[in-house]
Amino acid sequence: MPSTPVVLALPKEMATEPGWPQPLMPEVVQDLFNGDKTWKGMGHPEWGAFRIASPDPQKTLVGAVGFGTLTALANGGKPLTKSPDYYAPSKADFAVIHSEQKITTLTDTVAEANDLLDAVSTDDFARTVSAVLTTERDVIVHNAGNPQVEFVSIPLAAGAATVPLVVAASDAGGENAKAFADYARTPGGQITLQAAGWRSPKGAPPTIGTDSVGVTALEPAVFDEATIGAVRGAWTAMHTHGSTMALIDLSGSMNLPFPGSKLSRLDLVRTLANKAYDLASPKAASTVWFFHTSGGRDIIDDGLTLEINDTPVDGGQIHSDEIRRALRDARAGGGTPLYLAVRKAYQHAPKNYREGYLNQLIVLSDGNNEAAANSMTLKQLSDYLKKTYNPKEPVSISYLIVDPEGRIGPLKEVADLTKGVTVRVLSMKDVPGAFAQALFATP
Repeated sequence: MPSTPVVLALPKEMATEPGWPQPLMPEVVQDLFNGDKTWKGMGHPEWGAFRIASPDPQKTLVGAVGFGTLTALANGGKPLTKSPDYYAPSKADFAVIHSEQKITTLTDTVAEANDLLDAVSTDDFARTVSAVLTTERDVIVHNAGNPQVEFVSIPLAAGAATVPLVVAASDAGGENAKAFADYARTPGGQITLQAAGWRSPKGAPPTIGTDSVGVTALEPAVFDEATIGAVRGAWTAMHTHGSTMALIDLSGSMNLPFPGSKLSRLDLVRTLANKAYDLASPKAASTVWFFHTSGGRDIIDDGLTLEINDTPVDGGQIHSDEIRRALRDARAGGGTPLYLAVRKAYQHAPKNYREGYLNQLIVLSDGNNEAAANSMTLKQLSDYLKKTYNPKEPVSISYLIVDPEGRIGPLKEVADLTKGVTVRVLSMKDVPGAFAQALFATP
């Protein structure tokens, strides 16, 4: 059947920078997604960051085909077959992780995404997004309407990423639909449809709007049901942002060296937390609290609230900058009011539950509980969690334990009460897998 390529639609003066009329290449996608190639660097700071508007991949075929192809391009032109390496990400891993983050405008339908093409100027368009994920034919139809801004199409996967012309038959019109489908397969039908902006079954270009189309070196490819299902599963996983409280142990034992490295236990935790922020979505929510004892008193440093990462704060910075600064300045010393700290953090997290997010409290510690006299016992904490945990608004407690001695039993009991996980790091070789499992919920 005739089809139309899935494309990124941009005003022509913007589209030449990513390489139009040539197809979008993997290295260009990686540079755009990772911020190595920016509008500012290309001489247009007024266009802001690179952002994409897309119809929802869960609700539209165009969105699913487009997102699946963009992630494959981000992965160096290869379909995703496994999770990215979160601990030591390559350029491709970073780009894959960022692929969902670059879709800053999500619409229910293709038509709603196409409404963004009705901008009054290129600068007006760029204030909202840099590109719209749509189809080549939709761009042709838009340009035929004498708009204020004409757009061009950058094909994805060199034209292989397409959606077919769909002929829907009702009970009453079944014979007419079949007749049209049969006609569309004839040479005359293909000529007619190419004159309406469609491509032939072999990918021959339309015969109208040719000044807006890009080079397509490959024939149309079929995205079967299994492939679309896999893409939608990946989208759901990547689009489910975290609302994460990190609770970090600052007791004196965190100053001890971690075997097999030049890092202290605290430095290892600090490194892992900063790696997490290198990868985290700007639309995820997070905070970091610290705990230790001083002068016989339990100290819970709870000065930072649970906010969206890109929330503006004083000094032209954002919330995640505050967290990185707190991580940088943290110093260890004293005892470990671990159970009390977990309880206090768990009072805060459920009150700030975010619908549609993965809500979790992650405790990064060496697992000791060396608390002052006014602290609490494991039983008291367990009893509190049994009463507090709400399966309808679940907030899990997970532990990343940086302790070569592997003390884990009591902590696993607490995590199990909230459907969390307990991951221990016994040596440096455990770090990559533990990091991915505890902070990114990967197996």
